[in-house]
Amino acid sequence: MTAQAPHAAFEGFVDDCDCTRIAGWCWRSDQPDASVELVIRDGERELGRTRADKFRRDLLLAGKGNGKHGFHFDLPEEYLLRAEGKLSVRAVDAECELVGSPATVRPLIQELILSPPVFARYVDGPPLDFGTLRVDIANTCNLFCVYCPTIALRSKERVELASFERFLSQRVAHAQNFAIGCGQEPTTNPELVSFLEAIGTSPAKPSEMFMLVTNGTLLHKHDWARIAKSGLNALYLSLDSVDPDVLGGVRIGSKLALIQENVTGLLAAAPGVRLHLNIVVTNRNRGYVEDVIAWGTAQNAASFTLREMYFPPTPNPKPTIEEQELRGLMLEEGQFATLRDRLIAKWGPERFVFADRLHLEQEYAYWAPKLV
Repeated sequence: MTAQAPHAAFEGFVDDCDCTRIAGWCWRSDQPDASVELVIRDGERELGRTRADKFRRDLLLAGKGNGKHGFHFDLPEEYLLRAEGKLSVRAVDAECELVGSPATVRPLIQELILSPPVFARYVDGPPLDFGTLRVDIANTCNLFCVYCPTIALRSKERVELASFERFLSQRVAHAQNFAIGCGQEPTTNPELVSFLEAIGTSPAKPSEMFMLVTNGTLLHKHDWARIAKSGLNALYLSLDSVDPDVLGGVRIGSKLALIQENVTGLLAAAPGVRLHLNIVVTNRNRGYVEDVIAWGTAQNAASFTLREMYFPPTPNPKPTIEEQELRGLMLEEGQFATLRDRLIAKWGPERFVFADRLHLEQEYAYWAPKLV
């Protein structure tokens, strides 16, 4: 039998426990780069085990080894349905409980991502508060982005409007942020505006960000006047370049002139909507990013989120380009940081959000299974 390590070697904290997951961090000072195995229990019942091995920049900066000591454990669906419980988290090697444990399951979900294949499972149950709720109302996209990890998940499935309205009335007591669009393209659903109106006229209307996440190509197919009246206040546009050839090389099927016409037209028709730009940075568009920032600034964009391209752990089995070429689009070490510093020096830090490759790889490990 292996001797247990002294409790003093372990540090850890339960940061959050909502209806879908329990999360926090744990590390041991005598083995600063080793991952700690944790056991999660509800009373005497073991729910499962996980390793605290997720990278968190705050842990790295705090001197907790290599920073790979975060954890999140997805709870069984029963907690989403009954929204109660008290869970403990312990280090297996020492059977010492983390600070903040036992944690009470709160009738709150910090972030929930729903897509057509799983939506029906979440319609019935108790009302909940949400930090951020993201819903894909369609399970497909009109473009073929070369770096997209969700192409393999596409299908003809859609969320039914009646089911969506029932979900809003039964499950959403309050939402801080609500996004239509996440891994797929919402404008491919011809009932998009009706979904936006359903949110805007329900108790689920978010108190902060009411977002439409889109590539902008099909916006002209939807009623801008109705969008303006829906209460939508944020248009998140995925746009990697304002050079049509460069954009078409990474987001295959894009029509730059149409996208720009759609965006400026919608912003004019809906003055309550602010533009936000999402930019994936690759070797193909790295030298064109400042042009996107300039165009967005001219449209009074509220924010720019730049994500460094990474090679997804589960790439598209039917890639639009070969793996070698795809890997060639990835930046060399340090190039993303250099771009970040240059943009901040020129434009100031206030409107920028940067997510480097390491951050996104860790993020992918969390959200990708939720899209399946």
